[in-house]
Amino acid sequence: DRISFAILADDQVVGEVSLTGIDLDERIATITMGIAVQANRNQTIGSTALAQVLTYAFYSLGLNQLTAATLSTNLPAINCLEKGGFKLTGTERYALQMANLQMDRLHYTITLDEFRYVPL
Repeated sequence: DRISFAILADDQVVGEVSLTGIDLDERIATITMGIAVQANRNQTIGSTALAQVLTYAFYSLGLNQLTAATLSTNLPAINCLEKGGFKLTGTERYALQMANLQMDRLHYTITLDEFRYVPL
């Protein structure tokens, strides 16, 4: 199952946050996020969207754990995840090779106990 939310800035869609692989029995899911417009990155837009979807996932869906992954070169995503309370749980070394660069994929997890509630 998948639930997706648009990320808005000035009434324009600038990205998307999705919960994928939702398993209500196991109370887990994976969260993905992308902000397409470069000018909207490194602002609070992503952090705010992440906090709102985490609140929904934990308190409306009753999930207990969320996972996320990003490339080691994606510093805005790393900062957003860590600011949101995600903890680094593993590194998939040389997960992607592109233009003679080898990039690691970083795996993150957050649990309900680690999440700081953000009222919607």
